[in-house]
Amino acid sequence: MFRFLLALVLAALPGAADIFPPLIARPCGGTACTTGTYDRPTSGQIADIVAVYDSLYAENPNNPPNPDFTISDAFTNATGYVIGEVRLSSNPTWDGTFAYYNGQILWSTDNELIPVDLNDNNLAVFSGCSGLVSACLYGLPSPSPDPLTFVDPIIEQIYFTSNTDIQFFGIDDNDDIVGEIQSTGQEYIFSPVPEPSSVLLLSAALLAVGFAARKRIARGL
Repeated sequence: MFRFLLALVLAALPGAADIFPPLIARPCGGTACTTGTYDRPTSGQIADIVAVYDSLYAENPNNPPNPDFTISDAFTNATGYVIGEVRLSSNPTWDGTFAYYNGQILWSTDNELIPVDLNDNNLAVFSGCSGLVSACLYGLPSPSPDPLTFVDPIIEQIYFTSNTDIQFFGIDDNDDIVGEIQSTGQEYIFSPVPEPSSVLLLSAALLAVGFAARKRIARGL
């Protein structure tokens, strides 16, 4: 019974939901605004990605031989995903941003999407997402950004009146995102807000675990 209740607690913790929750903004400054993972891929991972691009390039017999693909601004995580930028100096039409996993390019785009960070929950943050949105969040392996909502009324107003005013700098393994409101220069930590059902489940489970623990102590277990 005790283990079952503990499982309820773990299931109620933030991050268990499939849909990214709303964000609440907390002003920060200095070292408090340095959250992020910023893990770089190994040389082996880079070589594997270049090999995949070489293979895709070779599928067109009209392409000149010996392409010189380069990978930059790349991030990886414990799961093995990699996001980054690819460049081919001899043919810039190949230039763009990609997501890679297990020997495959999951998606690639030629827009100005700039990789910023990738955490171990397979959430990636980017800047320069489009002409209308300056910061976005992708849940890999999806090729589409996850919609973001804000519960802070000030941030919500800024976001919906000028989507180009928010800039993301990093994301940690708690899904906390560090960013900035560019018009004011104020930095924030954008933290996921647990859904009400999760909060209620967590509270109930914690109370139940506490009750069960007291009974175990009372019985001398």
